[in-house]
Amino acid sequence: MLRFFRHIRKSLMEQNKIRAYIFYAVGEILLVVIGILLALQINNWNQQRINNNLEEYYLELLSEELQNNIEFIQWFYLDRYDRKKDALEMLRSYYQGEYKIRDSTKFALELGYGAVFGTQAFQISTAVFDEIISTGNLGIIQDEELRKELIGYYSEYETLLVSLRDYDSGYLQAINSYRPFDGEKPDSISHFDRALVIKMAKTEELYTMATAELTYAYQAVAFMLRIRENAENIIALIDELMVNRKDA
Repeated sequence: MLRFFRHIRKSLMEQNKIRAYIFYAVGEILLVVIGILLALQINNWNQQRINNNLEEYYLELLSEELQNNIEFIQWFYLDRYDRKKDALEMLRSYYQGEYKIRDSTKFALELGYGAVFGTQAFQISTAVFDEIISTGNLGIIQDEELRKELIGYYSEYETLLVSLRDYDSGYLQAINSYRPFDGEKPDSISHFDRALVIKMAKTEELYTMATAELTYAYQAVAFMLRIRENAENIIALIDELMVNRKDA
């Protein structure tokens, strides 16, 4: 092809057809420019296709991670919150003289339940979003509203996590020090340990710990409810975006 073009140029020059040569040269330049533009456009199309596939991949992973977080929040925090709150309020009522023990074993075991989901377990998964940020692929997500929601969701989680992570009432350590916890026999407690727990339930130290733990429980569950709601909203946005693209 290049030899063919050179032959035409040489022929025109030999025939002293300067005007025709100039028109031909301009046309050849235009062909080269058009070829470059087409190559760039094809490259852009290919890159856009790659970006779209990567975006869809990340959106699917994000949706799955958020759904897993919702299920974890429900199981680990929300489903156990009422029983935790009741146990702590029971201890407070007992200390204040408003609660009468009818079953000492049940009473001692329920106080132990007041220690569930302590701050050391306060964690949800952020692995997918962390990968998107670390690889510089946040711009792959084309929908501006979705990007803002994702940034807000994970930023709020980190902010609230920091505010609650170091909150330690001491209740968990105190309860575990009053009786050994056997994971294979969680509902068993010796006569001696039962008597000790009941005795300690009348101390101001454990009462103040229970009050602080109850405050933490209120804050933690309010936080988790907000995290769950935000996750549900983002999943709905992702689902809507995916459906619209399939229909387009």
